[in-house]
Amino acid sequence: MFKGLLKMVTISKFREKFYSGKLNIDSLAVNCSKCGSIMRSLKLAVINETVTAKCINCKTDIEGINSVLRYYCGRVVPDANVILRGFLSKDLEKGRFFENFTILISNIVKSETDTPGGKKEWERLSKFASIGRIRLEEVSYPTGNVPQESSQRDGMIIETTLKNNAILITADNSVKAFAQIKKLFVIEIL
Repeated sequence: MFKGLLKMVTISKFREKFYSGKLNIDSLAVNCSKCGSIMRSLKLAVINETVTAKCINCKTDIEGINSVLRYYCGRVVPDANVILRGFLSKDLEKGRFFENFTILISNIVKSETDTPGGKKEWERLSKFASIGRIRLEEVSYPTGNVPQESSQRDGMIIETTLKNNAILITADNSVKAFAQIKKLFVIEIL
């Protein structure tokens, strides 16, 4: 009974914000149909070269969640580790979880991925943007120099995500924790 009541309250708050035009990233949550968990994050796993979303509680596949996230938000900010792994382009080549999303490029992430691997990923992402499978958009955090400390850079990426009402994609557990403190919805890649 309590679980059902909590679900109704969360849905009610979401609808209230939605109908009043105040829907933003801090009200986005996903409900697992198997265990009933209401989550502010998802885990993405690559299974048979396809990206699959999993419940963080019961590890059940959550089918069609990419369409829901695209409908309610559609904007994602990848952390540098996502770009350096080539995660987005691998998905777009095979599984297409992130197809039709807008990928927001932070100036912090751009500077952190100024490496051969990062440049290769940007090249692949620009190819997908040129054929209309994704949209790339640059967003900047107002700063003169990129901070040397990674915690400051992570904070700037989180603030950029908040400012642009987007979903954060990361493989870094500490970034995920700090983002959730700020009430961001986080996609964690495994």
